[in-house]
Amino acid sequence: GTLHTNNAPKTVDRIIDAFPADEQAQIRTMLAECLQAIVSQLLCRKKGGGRVAVHEILLWADGLPNTIREGQIANIRTIIDAGGDRGMCSMDSSIDKQLQADKITAEEAYMKASDKSRFRAAFDAEKAAEEARIAAEEAAAAAAAAGTAPQA
Repeated sequence: GTLHTNNAPKTVDRIIDAFPADEQAQIRTMLAECLQAIVSQLLCRKKGGGRVAVHEILLWADGLPNTIREGQIANIRTIIDAGGDRGMCSMDSSIDKQLQADKITAEEAYMKASDKSRFRAAFDAEKAAEEARIAAEEAAAAAAAAGTAPQA
């Protein structure tokens, strides 16, 4: 099925929260027994127009059923990070790959990221470079205007 969530932990929470509170423990147990994978996707604005997909992949792992059963959903992030060699990836690492490939801006990466601190330096540097570019254009325009302005 399809749920509109931004990452694997939010997807698990959404499934569990869809049931009344008195049934959630049973749902966690059932979900822990049957969950095989979660793929989450976001679309980022691509430089030059269009969109590029970034994704998070959670695959079944030894610790996953117990993590879900015990309601320790925040620990799913650790499972994803440890499972990179098995094809798992976090949303932030997927965003970082698109940023490093120069397909998205640092601002877009920062806005879509879960861990904003991971992208803050790149965002700040990009913003400073844009401000410097604008200031240089304004200075050049002012100099050109001064050079062509009629003498009084």
